[in-house]
Amino acid sequence: MAVIVGGGAIIGTGAGTGIGLLFAQSPDLAVREAAKFVVTFNDIVLQQKDVDKQEIAQSAREIIKRLRNTINDLEEQILEMQMKRDSNSEQINNLQKVVKYFRKALEICQKLLKEFLQRYGLD
Repeated sequence: MAVIVGGGAIIGTGAGTGIGLLFAQSPDLAVREAAKFVVTFNDIVLQQKDVDKQEIAQSAREIIKRLRNTINDLEEQILEMQMKRDSNSEQINNLQKVVKYFRKALEICQKLLKEFLQRYGLD
């Protein structure tokens, strides 16, 4: 969904190594991105007018799936860093914070989707 690009796109498209390293340096960026992601998900994705509710639900599920993939990518990076002898414990701790923030965003989005599905009888 193109609109996600404007809000929290970094966490919705897969973290990749570069983004993971960026978050490892600045977990505060992850808090802002997670907040933008949730707001975009709720206020734009789930509130679309003139779009079939089933289509909105399918798009929302796909966006949630991408967020799960991002979390998995970050957890893989944490594991790789932990296995290296010269790993930076501060970066590992920062990435663990990032995963925590993204998991909270995921939890909120899943709850919002569940409410959407119930409201429109799609559950």
